[in-house]
Amino acid sequence: MAGQFLGTDDAIWKDAFSRFCAIARMRPWGWFTERHAFAIHPSGYPEPFFVHPSLGRYGCEHGLAIVYGWNGEALFDLLAMGAEKNHSDTRALEIPLVLCALRARDDLSQLEQLAADTFAPGADVGEQGVQPAFVSFVPGWMPWHMGRVEVQSTAAVLNQALGVMLRAEENPSLIEMQAPGTVWVRRQNQQSGKWEEGWTRLHRFVEMGAGRPLQVPDDLIAEVAALPETMPAVSIDFDVVPKLALLNPETVKIRGENGRIPLGYLFSIQRFGTVAGGAGGFPETGVFYPGSDIGSLFKFLPTVLLKHFAKAKARPREIVVSSERMRAILRPLQLHIPFKLTFHANLPGYSKILSMVRNATESKIVSKTETEESADGSAGED
Repeated sequence: MAGQFLGTDDAIWKDAFSRFCAIARMRPWGWFTERHAFAIHPSGYPEPFFVHPSLGRYGCEHGLAIVYGWNGEALFDLLAMGAEKNHSDTRALEIPLVLCALRARDDLSQLEQLAADTFAPGADVGEQGVQPAFVSFVPGWMPWHMGRVEVQSTAAVLNQALGVMLRAEENPSLIEMQAPGTVWVRRQNQQSGKWEEGWTRLHRFVEMGAGRPLQVPDDLIAEVAALPETMPAVSIDFDVVPKLALLNPETVKIRGENGRIPLGYLFSIQRFGTVAGGAGGFPETGVFYPGSDIGSLFKFLPTVLLKHFAKAKARPREIVVSSERMRAILRPLQLHIPFKLTFHANLPGYSKILSMVRNATESKIVSKTETEESADGSAGED
């Protein structure tokens, strides 16, 4: 009987590792650049997988990012072009992808070390001091090990990607972008099973949750609309603090597929222009765990904002935001309650709060891990 690792047959794991190691031995990092992306669309998958060099993203200099789906690819490309600079960390965690990485052994989690030792012991990956590892990124959840479906799809994509890169090594123009907004695709015909190749146009990014009707209670809208406009201008912003849920696992009990832990979205409403920690600096700060439904931010944030106004018994004439997404989330409210939406690329007060929480979270996680290691000599998965 065939063995299994994390619910997936050993043979599929071995296939994924062997294909990635074969690509790594080619050392394509010199010629496979930002201009050289391509898509693989195996039969049975609704949308293609897009293959990119990691180029330092996700802390990986040498590796591949396999992005799933048209919308994931559109967001990946936007970030590569420098969009959403002040929220790029959050946005990068909202792209469905598998990172095929070469990393120093000490940088791998215990589970990643075990996988490499089991399925690629002593693997030749073209450079010294690194080992292959796979990390799964699913929007709304912490980076995690691959599940069965992802191991299967990654093995299938890498199998085809190896052939493409063997050809492109001699002729990089095969997969070099010919015109803006286009990509080279190798697609498997669902009826015949044969592979076809050609160029196609990329899709525009569609914001997760965009177009949803306003989901704020009518009585809350009426209550806030009747309030006096005596509150000073406020700002509202949000970003992911990845490991927040690890601080109190007994209170954050949400778990996803394969035991995934949810990403915490830190939001803060504060008087615009205040210094974090000063008077009025923290009128409303909290964490939201949307899980797989990132679009629920379109419901949660307007609701928590209106509840803040109702509690204060006043509302502002102006609300300041630092992203087009936050502006889109609040715009439907303007049809019911008059206020001015102002865009500022950076909100220093919120940036300070975010840095404080991220640093405090990371230090507590490190301290907690060191305590557990000293107690039992081991640590859990990263």
